[in-house]
Amino acid sequence: AGAPTVFEFGGVFTRTTGTVHQVGDPFTTIVFFDFETPDLDPSPLQGRYTYLSWIAPYRTATPITLVPPSGAIEITADDGSHNWRLENVAATFRFELAINFPSGTFLTDALPPTLDLSQATATRFEAAEPAFGMDLRGTITSLRVVPEPGLSSAILLGTLFGARRARRIR
Repeated sequence: AGAPTVFEFGGVFTRTTGTVHQVGDPFTTIVFFDFETPDLDPSPLQGRYTYLSWIAPYRTATPITLVPPSGAIEITADDGSHNWRLENVAATFRFELAINFPSGTFLTDALPPTLDLSQATATRFEAAEPAFGMDLRGTITSLRVVPEPGLSSAILLGTLFGARRARRIR
């Protein structure tokens, strides 16, 4: 298996009830996944993929790390809508990251290596934890992919190792 892919989304909060965050504050949410993960949905127009972990804004200043089994990355490539969506739902909370695209964006339900946010018709992040009065919402404004599509995992790991080594030596 290759190195995990990381989608690092940036955004701005549009609602921050029950949290330390303010409307207009920037946020980051990071999703770790593996492209070799099998599609759990047999439909050719619906993909469902397990993610490795998801670091998301939370009601406190410290983000929360969400892990399966609850939730998955879902790809919808039917005639009506094309979506990339990640959801994690438990008995006490719900987190969702959704990017909607025009019909025809995804040719299959395969997990895409990147997303062109300039083509998105809607982007949103939502988190709710009713017991604490948390209702956190935001708009996604940027995406950074690590490793960049086509970048060799060996090159990436070598660069990271070399940078760490150089810092220790100095």
